[in-house]
Amino acid sequence: MVKEFKKIDHAQRRSSGSEEYVSEKVQLLQDLIMRMDEATATKKRKQGKENERKEELETTGEKLCRGAEVRVAKRAKQSTCSPAKENGESS
Repeated sequence: MVKEFKKIDHAQRRSSGSEEYVSEKVQLLQDLIMRMDEATATKKRKQGKENERKEELETTGEKLCRGAEVRVAKRAKQSTCSPAKENGESS
């Protein structure tokens, strides 16, 4: 019903340059279509924000992971260069 109305309404808007009588049914269908379009746009905006949030979290996670890897590498380097370990002494 809505799809048929969209086709008819679009054609009528193109052909009619003058103000015409709009029935209650037509007005309600137009309102319904407007609300459906608004809901679709809102849903797309929310999905976009959610995707941005996920990307930000992934980026933050990657940074934290890299930082942890660097710290582990530094500790490993320090422990291999430590003179106490080379001499068999413990701290």
